[in-house]
Amino acid sequence: MSEPAGPGTALEEFSDRPPAGWPWDGKWLIRFVDDAGALESWARQGGASWMRLNVVVGNARAERFWEMAGYSEVRRRGGVGIGRRVNEVRVMLKPLAGEGLPAYLSRVPRDRPGSP
Repeated sequence: MSEPAGPGTALEEFSDRPPAGWPWDGKWLIRFVDDAGALESWARQGGASWMRLNVVVGNARAERFWEMAGYSEVRRRGGVGIGRRVNEVRVMLKPLAGEGLPAYLSRVPRDRPGSP
């Protein structure tokens, strides 16, 4: 069974080395960037009105990061399985166009506060 990346996976990618005795000259990491320079720009140009994501409650760094990026909590959902853990997540939303939260909630009833 595969599991999502753990909290230290990115750091491990940068610092991991091959076993002792294997030849090694360095590591190359590749990053992909679209022509517009950002996922939000690409989504907006494609007609998206919102960006939506889930953040595990208690992951303070991630919660602060997404809030600073302009995302706001819409609701919380419990019982969300991620790997072997069951978590509570914050459903977060960022408007990309003129339509705000009421328009979003009218189109996505599962994200209305109190919905199952």
